[in-house]
Amino acid sequence: SVSAFLLNRSSDLEIAIDNIEIKAIHCAQPVNLRVLNVTPNSVNMAITYHNESVIGWQLQYGDNDPITMMGDSVIEITNLNQATEYEFFARSICDNGDTSAWTSCTFITGCIAIDASNLPYICDFESNNLGGTSSYPLPACWQRTNLSYPYVDVFSYASHSGVRYLYSGEDATDLFVVLPQINTAVLPINQLQLGFYAKLSNFEGSVDVGVMTDPTNTMTFVPVGTVSTLTYEYVEYEVSLAQYTGNGSYIAMRLNSRGGLGPYGDYLYSLLYIDDVTLSYIPDCSHPTNLEQSNFTAQSADLTWSDVADSYILYYREVGTTNYMTENYVTLTNGIYTLSGLNPSTAYEWYVASVCPNGSVVPSHIIGTFSTLCVPVVDYPYQETFNNSLGCWVSSVV
Repeated sequence: SVSAFLLNRSSDLEIAIDNIEIKAIHCAQPVNLRVLNVTPNSVNMAITYHNESVIGWQLQYGDNDPITMMGDSVIEITNLNQATEYEFFARSICDNGDTSAWTSCTFITGCIAIDASNLPYICDFESNNLGGTSSYPLPACWQRTNLSYPYVDVFSYASHSGVRYLYSGEDATDLFVVLPQINTAVLPINQLQLGFYAKLSNFEGSVDVGVMTDPTNTMTFVPVGTVSTLTYEYVEYEVSLAQYTGNGSYIAMRLNSRGGLGPYGDYLYSLLYIDDVTLSYIPDCSHPTNLEQSNFTAQSADLTWSDVADSYILYYREVGTTNYMTENYVTLTNGIYTLSGLNPSTAYEWYVASVCPNGSVVPSHIIGTFSTLCVPVVDYPYQETFNNSLGCWVSSVV
């Protein structure tokens, strides 16, 4: 065989290679690295040798220093993160002082049931999609009863936020998707609500929210609430589980959609899309929705939201800053609140929280954004330093 270096040289780049050494390694690579007893926070790694020259081995993962073990060994690795994919590397140590090439294996740690410390539990489907299969993924610790559907798909135009969402596939009929298990010993399901954004393409569809005792058996599904008003645009829905009285520990959604003949006699598939799932305590009162902004001036903007409480706390800040400013116990006048005292030509973000009768607050789930207008030039001479980008100038390409 022939070994060679391939150098890709640009016009003025000089490349030099020096002190090359080729050395034969006389140490057998591990061939029996095994993963045993995977838990949410630990794993046992084992290796057995079939070569008399091997006297030990080294194990490494992440940024940790290699762990050296002598002889046939089983080692427990602790302090791992639950529902996380890890790649471990191992190499042999031989009696001649050589070490072998690395070999590797991967595994995913187990899941811990959701308890109060995990609330609100939020899944936007953007990361950690280690469940399901490689072709039809699900979030880690989620399950489904169908082999492939529903699954996490990726198209920015079809998601509510980010680029990923839960997709039913064509003509979803009684498709079940199951959230991670709830630790009902410390977190009763009837204290919870499930919120999500959903939309439908073509014809009709609905989402049933319920609880299962066995996530692999659809006969154990007990429906608690139904969303049957799906539209072609994403809408936020919330289903209270307060009426559940069973002993199940798995919250599940049953997706139902129906296709049919289109106006030209062709068959149109009906598709369901779910995004931004939130599991939380049932709030003391409703949170505001439908945040909108309009009528901008250099120093004010009109804000509006669904009027679901007697008063609200308004949070706002300049984009890029850390702390929110607040206006307490505001109310809507003719459906509008005018926020004033703003800086000209400035981008702001805001949200609003309902003040419940018991004094607790329930924030909106989304953040609104707007920009104030520029102040007209009235004093001359006018000077622009461009220290803050273009400011109120407008650029175009001719």
